[in-house]
Amino acid sequence: MRLTKRDFDIMWRIDQCRWLSTTQIKREFFTESSMQAVNKRLKILTDAGYLYAHQPSPTEECYFRLARLGKTALMNYSDTDNDQIQLVRNFPKQLKHFSSINDIRWFCEKSIAQIDEQMKFFFCDYELKGLLQSSTIIPDALLCFEQKNESKITEMLFAIEYDAGTENPRYFGRDKVKKYHEEYADGNALFQHSYFKILVFADTRQRVLSLFKSSLPFLDGSLSFYFAALDDLQQSQNIFDRIYISQRCLKHGNENILCAILD
Repeated sequence: MRLTKRDFDIMWRIDQCRWLSTTQIKREFFTESSMQAVNKRLKILTDAGYLYAHQPSPTEECYFRLARLGKTALMNYSDTDNDQIQLVRNFPKQLKHFSSINDIRWFCEKSIAQIDEQMKFFFCDYELKGLLQSSTIIPDALLCFEQKNESKITEMLFAIEYDAGTENPRYFGRDKVKKYHEEYADGNALFQHSYFKILVFADTRQRVLSLFKSSLPFLDGSLSFYFAALDDLQQSQNIFDRIYISQRCLKHGNENILCAILD
C-alpha cells in the first residue's frame, strides 16, 4: 500500500505518545472527517501491519500503538536509527491517567504554537524516571518552552500533574505538594529553576477545588502551583487562558477568581 504524509505523521505521533485513541487521532489528523472515515483509514493501517489496535472492552474505543512495519517505515522515511523508535507492547494499566497526559501534551503543543513560541521538550513520567532517579517526586510530565519578550528569550519550565480522582484529595497535599517543597528546599536544580511552575489538572472544577483546599496547608509560597479543570482546558484549548486557581486568587478574597499562568 502507499503511505501518505498524514499516515507518517500519525505514526510519528503514536511513536511519541506510545498509545493514542481513535478520538485523539481524529482530533489532530482528521479534523474535517467523519469518525467512519477515521476508522476506515486506521483499519487499513492496522491490517497492513503498520499499527496495532487494542480495544480494552466492547464498549470502549480502540487504542493504537506502532507495529513492526510502522517502525520500519518511519526508519526508512527519516533515516532514523533502530533504537530511536520503540515498539511498546504493554498496554497502560492506568489508561485514564495515561490518556489524559497525552491530551494535555496536545493542548500544550497547540497553545505554544498559537503564541509562536518554541517548545523544547515534553517528557512523560516514564521518560523522567531515568532523568530524576535521585528525586523523591517524579512529575507526570515536564514541559519546557522558550518565551520571547522583545530581545530577551526566557526558558519556562512547567511540571504537570494529573489527578484522576481515585485518591483522597488530602493525599495530594500532604504527599506530592510536600515533596515538591522538600526538593526545592534541598536545592534540587530542577525545582529551583527561575521560571518553574507546577500545573495541576483534574477532570472537574469541583475536584480541582478539593485538591486546592487540601494543598493550602502545604503551600509555603516558595513554589507556584496552578490548579485547573480538564473540562475548562478542553473548552478553551489553551493552557495560557484564565482557567487556573492559585494562591494568588486568595489575595482577592475569592477562590473562584481564575488566573493565567503567564500573568
